Amino acid sequence: MEYRFIIRAQEYQSVLANLIELSKRDLSKLDKVIYNAVISGILSQFNILYDLAYKTMKDILIEYHGVTDFAKGSPREIFESAYSVNLIHDDKWQHMRVDRNSIQHSYEELPKLEEFKDKIFAQYIPLFQAFARKIEKIKENN
Repeated sequence: MEYRFIIRAQEYQSVLANLIELSKRDLSKLDKVIYNAVISGILSQFNILYDLAYKTMKDILIEYHGVTDFAKGSPREIFESAYSVNLIHDDKWQHMRVDRNSIQHSYEELPKLEEFKDKIFAQYIPLFQAFARKIEKIKENN
């Protein structure tokens, strides 16, 4: 098993565990400054996890499925290829990509960031968890 895949998989699991833990917390009781910092941290953790997810998918596609015909290796291509080999099971990853790109380089107001945080917790953590289970199966089988 490739070393890079193992390291990314471990980092992926660690960041995912952090996000899951944050999703269980009642953030509404925090002081405004702390709350804003926590929202910022959640978005940063999401971005890190997103990057680790698509890079880990790319590693798996190359090493275990022999897929190497990426024009750019962009997240869009990786998600399409991952879907085609049943590494992921629906197009919500593409929705995640669009959402991430819309929030990534903007300086949104807090309500928009809170809405995105809620989407991360409700919709995207389950996708990350499903992919984590796939990673574990691959590690067990190799």
